[in-house]
Amino acid sequence: MNDTVHFEKTLSSETLFEGRVITLTKDTALLENGKTATREVVHHHGGACILPYFADGTICMVRQFRYAMQQQLWELPAGKLEKGEDPFAAAKRELEEECGLTADNYISLGEFYPTVGYDTEVIYTWVATGLHETKMHLDADEFLTPDRVPLEKAYQMVMSGEIKDGKTIAGILKLKALLAEEFGGKPVAVCANLPYYITSPILMRLLEEKLPIRNITVMVQKEAAQRLCAAPGTRDAGAISYAVAYYAEPKLLFSVQPGSFYPAPKVTSAVIRLDVREKPAVTVPNGDEAAFFALIRAAFSQRRKTAANAIASGLGLPKDKVIAAIEAAGFDARIRPEALTLEDFAAVQRELK
Repeated sequence: MNDTVHFEKTLSSETLFEGRVITLTKDTALLENGKTATREVVHHHGGACILPYFADGTICMVRQFRYAMQQQLWELPAGKLEKGEDPFAAAKRELEEECGLTADNYISLGEFYPTVGYDTEVIYTWVATGLHETKMHLDADEFLTPDRVPLEKAYQMVMSGEIKDGKTIAGILKLKALLAEEFGGKPVAVCANLPYYITSPILMRLLEEKLPIRNITVMVQKEAAQRLCAAPGTRDAGAISYAVAYYAEPKLLFSVQPGSFYPAPKVTSAVIRLDVREKPAVTVPNGDEAAFFALIRAAFSQRRKTAANAIASGLGLPKDKVIAAIEAAGFDARIRPEALTLEDFAAVQRELK
């Protein structure tokens, strides 16, 4: 690698504009070959950026309108620095002001130069973890909406061009690289004792986000365990059974009696293991998983009704259209939802299109 050090030396500087955020100067620079050149430079005190990273693999971004670009943009929380202000203190301030969060831990992602051709701005970036909710307090002229987005989805938004902001692109790519360096290629297992009322939300979040998890072992109430592990197409199956089977192979390992705890609960528990599939159990039409699970939830929303009646009611579709789709998929119009397998629901979804 050529180790030549290039340089330019400032000979003179004239201030053309001095505003609240930037100062513009017209400089004369001495070049390496002894000649001079004019440089127009935007001077900026810099900025602080924070990437809030939650334990469930989501990050917090904000949506706000940027006047200079005349459009709403996705961005990481960030703010400009006052002259001499500590960037780290500013980053923590922006985390609270724009996202309503505080953090236990911070990891530096380094410095970012957004426009090196004519701007002195430096943006300092941190990842924040161990997050706690507090209150947002925006400036009087600041209007934005914070949103939690899975990191993998944010990465896809970067690669597709949906995210255009430079500091946000840099922060997301750096976090992805940091996680790959620390955990890349390592099998991940989840083990927990889950309260009944959050069992399904937590398991579905872990499965739906397609995190690099090999298996999930949890203790839950026995009734929940039986429903989670019920095979699609059987009497005990419900919508959650189909969702779990789509992403994983569930196994009910053993029961845990109330006497195993102190004080003893009034219910029996069970330990289950979900071995996460490398790819989903079935291929859904057009890859539309949201529509697929909406169909299944609708079918099981009124278990005493036929699949046709429940789907028509749950999705707001004409009953004759649903019946036609069920029959075109090769099933009796009077079939019950619990008699359909994952493959069967995929066939019905295909016909509904």
